[in-house]
Amino acid sequence: MEFKANFVVFDLETGGLSHENNPVLEVAMFVLKSNLENGDEYDTLVKPYGNLTIQKEALYSNGIDLDVVNNIGKTVDVVVNDLCKFLQNQKVGREKPILVGHNIDKFDIPFLDAMFTFCKKDLSNYVNSDFTIDTMWWSRIRWQESVNYKLGTCIQNAGIELVNAHRAVADTRATRELVKKFL
Repeated sequence: MEFKANFVVFDLETGGLSHENNPVLEVAMFVLKSNLENGDEYDTLVKPYGNLTIQKEALYSNGIDLDVVNNIGKTVDVVVNDLCKFLQNQKVGREKPILVGHNIDKFDIPFLDAMFTFCKKDLSNYVNSDFTIDTMWWSRIRWQESVNYKLGTCIQNAGIELVNAHRAVADTRATRELVKKFL
């Protein structure tokens, strides 16, 4: 039996470290087909929403300019609806796409889930909720003696170039190449 699910490699940039208190500010999702060919891509900035706090330290880290976000970003309800359609289109038969990313299990998925919940949507309706690929954990197995397991270090360990780190599109592209090497 051939494995046919698509992988959706993604990264988020956020307004802080708490999915309960800080919003998602940027989303990038790139499809990696089961044959390891690149597929559809989606990325956008997300306007601040709810009563969530944006920490200056987060903006300094990710380099996101709130004026730009407010001018060209999309509202959270539009983004979540876009993501629902995007993820729905990545189904193969009955198989929902598998989320892939770096440190997604502990960080990105809780933020993504909170954003969906804010818009009264259930993320598990659109993705395989039983299985993810977190390249941080795979990197811990592959490079046990690494100085750390940050994305930049893991990308360097794999011999992949990362330009514009800490932005969702660049990090997603690099993670997609990392997971290709692992697979």
